[in-house]
Amino acid sequence: MSIQSRSRGRGFTLIEMSVVIVLVAAMIGTVAVVFTSMLKQYQYKETDAKLQAIQEALYNYRVAFNTLPCPADITLPIGDTHFGVMAQNMGTCTGGIPTSNFSGSDGTAQEPREGMVPTQALHLPDDYAFDGWGHRIMYAVNKDLTQVGAFAIVNGYDPTPRMSIKDEQGGTATNLAGYVVVSFGPNGHGAYPRKGGNVRIGAGSTNVDELNNCDCNSALPPASTGLDGVFVQKNATLNPGNAVDAFDDIVVYATRADMILQSSMAWSLGPQYTFAPGGGGAPTGTGTGTGASGAPSGGGPIF
Repeated sequence: MSIQSRSRGRGFTLIEMSVVIVLVAAMIGTVAVVFTSMLKQYQYKETDAKLQAIQEALYNYRVAFNTLPCPADITLPIGDTHFGVMAQNMGTCTGGIPTSNFSGSDGTAQEPREGMVPTQALHLPDDYAFDGWGHRIMYAVNKDLTQVGAFAIVNGYDPTPRMSIKDEQGGTATNLAGYVVVSFGPNGHGAYPRKGGNVRIGAGSTNVDELNNCDCNSALPPASTGLDGVFVQKNATLNPGNAVDAFDDIVVYATRADMILQSSMAWSLGPQYTFAPGGGGAPTGTGTGTGASGAPSGGGPIF
């Protein structure tokens, strides 16, 4: 074989190797896209399942004790003696150890208290304090509904305003929310990290509704702006022109009347999430799901 022939052979081999490398890279890219899509689905489904379990546990707690639990301290590390333990002093949820982290300042008996889901009081595993992204789940409750025998004291259809839930158009879905549970979604802006501590997770979000839910600003890390008892429940939204103006919080709640009988409860699970193949697609769907069993219904944004 001539030198020229051997050179040509080596040339073809290099081309073939290049083709193989390109094919392998394409396959890796495809696998990565599929994996990312599956991970997103898992994270949303895990969060949805936990939020439903928390609502079920809150209802069971109400039935057992005729009141709602105070929040737990959201800053304590896992393993702390008081991790997941509800705040002392039912009816105020403050002044003891542990204590709720935030208090509304309207001075009325209905003013909210906010902190972490009290997993110990609800007999839930510690992991139910975290959503699918590892962020701590926030729990807010009106202090008058945490007093001993609250549901015998406060009229079942009491019209006194409590916490407010805003919808996609900015209208008030209800101003009678007795408790609100919030996952701060994939970007986690305003959430507390799994490890604990006072430093909140910052994604630089400038979305007004996200900042409303966390009662914090867009700083890195976010600073608290004061609990106002107003929350936004709507479909996830994206702003193509501004990546930090996105909304991905997941909010659930129940009113005082909702918790009288589970058979008549309007479980307010909010936007339901579905997934396009490969994880693509734009937010869409109707969003709000209700049902006596707490099961989701309706459409939702595609991720």
